Amino acid sequence: MVKQPEENKLTAELFFEGKKETDADPDLFEQLKKIQLQLAREKNIPSYIVFSDKTLHQMSAFQPTTSQEFLQINGVGEKKAEVYSDIFLTEIRTFLETKQK
Repeated sequence: MVKQPEENKLTAELFFEGKKETDADPDLFEQLKKIQLQLAREKNIPSYIVFSDKTLHQMSAFQPTTSQEFLQINGVGEKKAEVYSDIFLTEIRTFLETKQK
């Protein structure tokens, strides 16, 4: 896992050059929301503890595909990246592959 100290964290729009938060894909957002809710139910925690909707919105806009990119999303820190990056990054990659076909 790549460590990214908070003070060196760029704003997502600067990091994901050419993409804007308003570019969020509603279909990807819905898929990420389903994962968020499923994980929350499994752990018996509120869904916002997994990730806030704002964080999911940024994921659906910037579509990170690497751990380093994932850490640039607001609301994603080292701990949450360690726990959740595999499942969310896999979903984003799958979505992008399907969209390209």
